[in-house]
Amino acid sequence: MICISDKFIAHQQSYEAAASFIIHKSNSTRENRYSIMIEMNLSAEGLNNFDASEVHKKWKETYGDRLESKAIFDCD
Repeated sequence: MICISDKFIAHQQSYEAAASFIIHKSNSTRENRYSIMIEMNLSAEGLNNFDASEVHKKWKETYGDRLESKAIFDCD
C-alpha cells in the first residue's frame, strides 16, 4: 500500500485550472484490483502544470518504483 502525502493534495492550489483531487481506496481484496485511485480533474492547462510541478516530480522520484502497475485515463 502506498501512503499518499497530504503535501501532494495541499499543492492543489499550485496548479492553475485544477478542479479537484480525490483519493479513492479500494473496497476489494482481489489480487487483480488496484488498491487506490487518485482522481484528478484538471483542464489541459492544469494537467500540463501538474506534470511540470516539483511536487509531482518528487512524488514520482519517491514512490514511482513502488508502483506495481498503473492506469492513466485522460478524457474530456
